[in-house]
Amino acid sequence: MNDSPVGFQEDWAAHFARRMAQRIAHAGRTRDLPARRDALEEALDLGKEARLRIQAGYTETAEESAALAHLQAALDEVQQLLNAIDPCYEPMLASAQAHAEAAADALNAAGR
Repeated sequence: MNDSPVGFQEDWAAHFARRMAQRIAHAGRTRDLPARRDALEEALDLGKEARLRIQAGYTETAEESAALAHLQAALDEVQQLLNAIDPCYEPMLASAQAHAEAAADALNAAGR
């Protein structure tokens, strides 16, 4: 991880965003409804932690702004999936995962 005070929060935010993407991917692979909901709830918590880390930083770069936009889109989509009776809408799962990964990539760029 980056040792600078600015990059530290971005590194952790990127870590949480990547873990969010992994949990979303896991939700897409399982057909067990309770396990899918659990994975999406974990993804939501990880995304919220990533957002807090981004907002705790000292700078606001273009990369951080892009990361926040992607992260918020992923959070919104995961919440919509959790609000559904059966959270198995594959296009939204794929979109949420892509947004979480894009947030992590942007944060990695911001931390350099």
